[in-house]
Amino acid sequence: MIDGGLISLLVLFALIAGTAVAVVAVSVLLGRNARAPEARYANYECGLSQAASPHRRFPVKFFLTAVLFIVFDVGVVLLFPWAVAFREAVAEGLGYALLLQVALFISLLGMALAFAWGRGALKWEE
Repeated sequence: MIDGGLISLLVLFALIAGTAVAVVAVSVLLGRNARAPEARYANYECGLSQAASPHRRFPVKFFLTAVLFIVFDVGVVLLFPWAVAFREAVAEGLGYALLLQVALFISLLGMALAFAWGRGALKWEE
């Protein structure tokens, strides 16, 4: 036999799928199918044509800096839940295990920073 909760879940999925199909069908039937005028793609800031292509290549340093920021930012953000868990672990007498774990985590982040620094990832002028 099928559980009542499963039936209500299947009905909900059917309603969601039916609503999505209905919205797309109404959009196709009632929407305009007009081509965009050329003025839509023209410059609108100052009326002058562009001197250079807007598709420039960014230096790899931008992406490297972004990746390093994400790695170290996530590392720092993970310390906040650790602090809450550490407070509870100290109350239970298990604080040393969590302290060892965070020391290992911070040392790995420090080694990653030293590696990036040694490879010149933080030098912007080159």
